[in-house]
Amino acid sequence: MTSLKSSERKMMKRGFMCHSRASTAVCMSTRDPRSVVVPKKLERRVFLDDTRLINYAKYSKLVEPPRSSPVPKIKLRGQEQDQANNEPREFQKKQTDNNVFQVVVMRVAIHCQGCAGKVKKHLSKMEGVTSFSIDVESKRVTVMGHISPVEVLESISKVKRAEFWTAC
Repeated sequence: MTSLKSSERKMMKRGFMCHSRASTAVCMSTRDPRSVVVPKKLERRVFLDDTRLINYAKYSKLVEPPRSSPVPKIKLRGQEQDQANNEPREFQKKQTDNNVFQVVVMRVAIHCQGCAGKVKKHLSKMEGVTSFSIDVESKRVTVMGHISPVEVLESISKVKRAEFWTAC
């Protein structure tokens, strides 16, 4: 074993993968020099309905396989009209609430610049927010824009503990 060929030593030094010429060979066609034949990899198929893998005593199917067609929903004519009438009203209510420019001042549990960064990132992603300011020393966050104060408080509370700023 000590007398290994130089090519075998190079293969061993290249690492875990085999880098021999045979493993990376590409078959060239003799008829046309522009055409190349590359061996195709075998496809592994996974059968969704393989009953040997499922023990029906312990598990039940919750979802049909994607090959089956979905069952069409039957809607009555009256229900379609009711749903069509309800959606625009709710949308109009949201628009009128958000058209008012509001300033929301909150006390947020900010301890460091990292906490301030989290709040800043969250506020910058919110819809309707035009500007905001964060004061780390006094833990005061001011948000301005076409927003609802309750929605802003709930949204910030997901990131950090927050409450409305009360004038003392």
